[in-house]
Amino acid sequence: MNNTLIFFCIASCLLAFSIIVVNTSISDSDWKDLNCKRYSDFHDYTKEKGAAATKDEYLKLSKEGRNLCNRRKAMYGLGISSIVCDIVLGFFCAFLSFLHYLGVGKVYEKVTGIIGLVSGIICFILTLVYVIYSGYIFTNDNVGMDITFTNTGGISKDYGSVLKLDKDGVFAKFDTSDNTFKCVYYDKDDESKLFAKNNDLGKKRYNYNKDSIDPNSKFYKCKASSAIDSGSISSSSTIYSICKNGINRATGSDCDVAYIDHNDFDNKYQYDKWITSIIFDTLNIALSIGLAIFGFLLFKGSSDGHTPL
Repeated sequence: MNNTLIFFCIASCLLAFSIIVVNTSISDSDWKDLNCKRYSDFHDYTKEKGAAATKDEYLKLSKEGRNLCNRRKAMYGLGISSIVCDIVLGFFCAFLSFLHYLGVGKVYEKVTGIIGLVSGIICFILTLVYVIYSGYIFTNDNVGMDITFTNTGGISKDYGSVLKLDKDGVFAKFDTSDNTFKCVYYDKDDESKLFAKNNDLGKKRYNYNKDSIDPNSKFYKCKASSAIDSGSISSSSTIYSICKNGINRATGSDCDVAYIDHNDFDNKYQYDKWITSIIFDTLNIALSIGLAIFGFLLFKGSSDGHTPL
C-alpha cells in the first residue's frame, strides 16, 4: 500500500469520525453566549466593597463561577472549531489524495503533502485541547451544576437535580439512634458529594429500574417520595440542609432506606453520547498525527523524485 492510499484512508476516517462526533456532541448551545466577565466584575466589586458577612463566600463562588463559565465557553468554541477543521480539512485531504491515487494531478502531490502536514498539526492541537476540556467537565462537574446571580444582588451555587446514589439506588438510610434518615453521601465539608457527576449517568442506578413499577417490590414501596416527608427534596441547598440535620420519616412508612427512581433512560443516553464523542475525538487525535506524518512522507517522496514534479 503506497503513501498516497494510506493518506487517503486516514483523511477519510478523520472525515467519517468527525461526522459521528457532530451527532454525539453534548455542548449546550447556550454556552457560546455566556458572559464570564460578569463573574470577574462581581469578584472585584465584592473584594473592594462586599459586605463582611458574605464576602468570603461570594469571592469563592464568583471565582468558581468564572472558571466554570470559561471552561464551558472554551469547550463549546473548541468543539465547533475542531469539528469544522476535522471535517473540512479531512474532506479536502481525502479528495486530493483520491485524485492523486487515480493518477490525476500527480505533479501536485508535494503540495498535497504540505497541506496534509499542516492540516494534521492544526486538527491535532484543536481536538486535543477540546478532549481535555470535555474530559475534565465529564469527570469533575456535577450534572446540571450552575453558579448564578440572585435577584438580591448575591450569588449562589446549584449542584443540579441528580442526587448521588449507592449501587442499589439508595439516597438515604434510616438511623434508629435518632429516628431520621441519613443521606448516604453527606459530607459536611463538601456539598457537591451529594450530587452525581456527569460520568455517573451511565450507571443503572441513574436510569429506569423495572422495580419502580412493581407495587410488591421494596424499591416501589420505599421511594423517597413515600419514605420521607413529602416536599423534603427540592433545591440543592435544601437537600444539603436536610441531609445535615437528618430527614424525618414519612407518616405511616416503615422503610429503612429511601430510593430515588428515574422514569427513563435519558441519563444513559446523555452518558453514551458524551463518551462516544470523547472516544471518536481521541481517535481523531491519532488520525491527525497520521495525517501529518503521511503528509510529510508525500512531500518528502515528491521532493526526492519518487513522484513526478
